[in-house]
Amino acid sequence: MKSLCTFVLILVFALSACTSYEGVFEPDCIAFAGDVVELSNGQLRWERFTDQRVVDNNGQVVNPFPNFPKTGRYEVRDDRVTFRNKDGDDKATWYLVSHNNALYLLTPKQRERMSSDGIPVCALRRVKAKS
Repeated sequence: MKSLCTFVLILVFALSACTSYEGVFEPDCIAFAGDVVELSNGQLRWERFTDQRVVDNNGQVVNPFPNFPKTGRYEVRDDRVTFRNKDGDDKATWYLVSHNNALYLLTPKQRERMSSDGIPVCALRRVKAKS
């Protein structure tokens, strides 16, 4: 009996270790602008995209997001994900929300609205789990 209990405990811990929030999060809609966030092994990559192109007076394409992509580390506590830059400074806080067998990464404003409206349109949904 003791060995069965030990086996069950080991199995529970092994299965819970497989549950992960890591992966690539993209808009859950056809989006012409937005964010893509990758969480992997404590490292993050946060990109922005748009289909809009602006050119300057010299005909050169202007980068619409000069401070992106952002890279750094992240920390998860409960449902809160804190993005930190390479110096360890907090840069953004987002929230992990599981809904209908999908994992979403929501901004604070999206999370606030979620309680009454459900998952916001075009919220970032994990499209590729880390393997």
